[in-house]
Amino acid sequence: MRESAGGMLSMSAFATGIDVRNSEQRRSTLQGIAMILVLISVLIIIVVGAICFWAIDRFAIDRRLANLLKLLVVLICLGAILQRVLPMTGIY
Repeated sequence: MRESAGGMLSMSAFATGIDVRNSEQRRSTLQGIAMILVLISVLIIIVVGAICFWAIDRFAIDRRLANLLKLLVVLICLGAILQRVLPMTGIY
């Protein structure tokens, strides 16, 4: 019977041929990939928000309207970022 870092493998893991270390390594790799994908999506949201800010500054005639639109863009971007980040922390 093969041993793991914590001692002997359980009989069910031994019978099915599942190595505990291999599954932990796979889980760690998947979490790393998920973190990179979340980072990329957050960066895309920030770039789209910056483009919206530029368009508002360029084409909005009234300053009060521009400020309200910028506030709306910030709130939408924050909501989109939280929607992607919170599940990584375990909050749904």
